Amino acid sequence: MKSIRILLPWFCWFCPSFLIANPSDSIPPTWAQQTRIGLNVNQASFSENWKGGGTNSLAFAALFNNKTNYKQHNLTFDAETDLQFGQQNTRGQGIRKTLDRIFIDIKLGYKLSPFWNAYVGSNFQTQFTDGFRYEKTASGIEREILISRFFSPAYLTSSIGFEWKKSDKAWIRFGTGALRQTIVTDTTLYKTEPKNYGVPVGSTILNEFAFQLMGYHSRKVMENVEGSIRYIGFWPYDRAISEVTHRAELAITMKINKYLNVSMLGLLIFDPNQDKEVQLSQTTGIGLLIRL
Repeated sequence: MKSIRILLPWFCWFCPSFLIANPSDSIPPTWAQQTRIGLNVNQASFSENWKGGGTNSLAFAALFNNKTNYKQHNLTFDAETDLQFGQQNTRGQGIRKTLDRIFIDIKLGYKLSPFWNAYVGSNFQTQFTDGFRYEKTASGIEREILISRFFSPAYLTSSIGFEWKKSDKAWIRFGTGALRQTIVTDTTLYKTEPKNYGVPVGSTILNEFAFQLMGYHSRKVMENVEGSIRYIGFWPYDRAISEVTHRAELAITMKINKYLNVSMLGLLIFDPNQDKEVQLSQTTGIGLLIRL
């Protein structure tokens, strides 16, 4: 609720002045929108007498991505919503998550030159469901330990600065003034996740003022193959450069036909408030992808 109270006045103040067209404007506003909806399914099964070894499994991954852009004179508005969720059911292990992401980014910009803008923006990240770490007891029995859940953690970052933007597919933002709020609404999570994502025990929010660097680039790699990379760096002004938070995503989509595609997603995270080591994840799937 605290995060909503912080974001809502900012959004309501800027939207009327930037998004409502002036009747006297001679150039009509321009809207552009792209939506992608996807579903990937992977399955493997073996007979009981299969000598090559193997485990029955069934997995799915769903995604929803929407990008909206508005331009009028020197004013721009960009918004992106990216939702991903996946699970895998493996015989002997049960159902476990493979993907879980909620990401929302909004930005208001004012063009200063052909490639440079002043901007103010916010982005939000969290997950849909509980996350677990799996450990074996001394007797060899595997148990699940809760380490994250919806809004635990969540990250709300508001920034102001300058943006270099060649196109909607290539841009870099320099957030010289950024406030990141790390939110952990589960006040008992520290019992199983001692770092508590940097939030002091007994509190639910950690405020950090920092420099933020964001970048995005997508391009056609070859015929029917598209690739994109997104980077977010966060450097609190009161910390050493070795404690900069890094998040990098690499996505490759290979189009088979109008609806079928193969997708690969790689994610790298380094956040001292989560772990002292680099975190890596990678998923590959084949399925439906609808563009609207």
